[in-house]
Amino acid sequence: MESSTLQHCVAHRGILSVAVLGSRHAGKSTLLGHLLVKIGGMEPQGMAQRLARAEQDANDAGQRDAAYAWVVYKRKAERNLSSTLDLNVHCCSTKKHKITFTDTPGTREAVRFLARGVAGQDAALVVVDASCTDSLGERAVADTDQGLLYEHVLIAYGMGIRQLVVAINKMDAVNFSQERFEEVQAEVLKVLKKANYNEEQRRKVVFVPVAGLPGDNLNELSGRMPWFERMQGATLLEAIEAFRPLARPTQPLHQPEQLPQQLPQQQQQQQQQHGKEAVANGGYAGLVMPVQCIIKVSGIGTVCLGQIEAGIARAGMQVGFLPCMSRHTGLILPCQIKSLESHCESFVCASSSSSSSSSSSSS
Repeated sequence: MESSTLQHCVAHRGILSVAVLGSRHAGKSTLLGHLLVKIGGMEPQGMAQRLARAEQDANDAGQRDAAYAWVVYKRKAERNLSSTLDLNVHCCSTKKHKITFTDTPGTREAVRFLARGVAGQDAALVVVDASCTDSLGERAVADTDQGLLYEHVLIAYGMGIRQLVVAINKMDAVNFSQERFEEVQAEVLKVLKKANYNEEQRRKVVFVPVAGLPGDNLNELSGRMPWFERMQGATLLEAIEAFRPLARPTQPLHQPEQLPQQLPQQQQQQQQQHGKEAVANGGYAGLVMPVQCIIKVSGIGTVCLGQIEAGIARAGMQVGFLPCMSRHTGLILPCQIKSLESHCESFVCASSSSSSSSSSSSS
């Protein structure tokens, strides 16, 4: 690759991918929406307009407190049910990072979406409800009676996430109680241990008491929890900014000649030839990008959203979708990258080491 192209890739550093986890009623969408409004998103003026529209719509629907959640909801059904139904991706920029937040569903029925949203993320923001009660009306701790918290962190662990921040939400509903905060913190640590996080990893987990609706301790300390300030506690934004983007390989993880043995010999030969041609043309031999979502845009083509786990992608490069199992192309479906975009910016190339999230349009 030419040195100028490499410099363009290297300049695109500091992008962080964070999955937002939590049960349905933990308040994660409200918390995330309020945090994005305070940060300003990628376009502060546009975020202010989105909030104004969401407030108007929420007032008209008689759900005034839902305005911040409606900032991040992208579907009408989500607003009607007051619940995230699919993955909602939002971008913002801070002094240290460009951050991609992936808001994941919090219901047991949507675990498949949760697993897809957690895959390839650098870190996770786990939101738990400090005011949660069990089926008997007694005070429960961190949704452990329903088992959702354990499922979420277990999936995060299985997907390789070791950087965690736990936001203990709705502290305003428990009178900003230090005793309640410490109770939830201790129970969450037990759940993390059960999910295979070792002692060192649990020690590095940051716990932040927050109130998503009024905005306490999101990007600045509110003063309503002096006991937390005496502990020299960080705000939620400061804890997230302390995350590090994971280092990912740029070299090929495998050779395209290594194909499943169960394919017919003639089909193997066709795939090997196609792989050699792709490598000769600077193709997909070193590029690994799990596709998170596919969108068809009129006048542009097919847009694939995902994160580059290994290798380098360039505009105009020949790539292949795997597996395809098409009668005509076999295991690999060849296509071409037309353009690359990340955080509303277009790039000549994108690599696993220089970007945590990228989108490409291909045909």
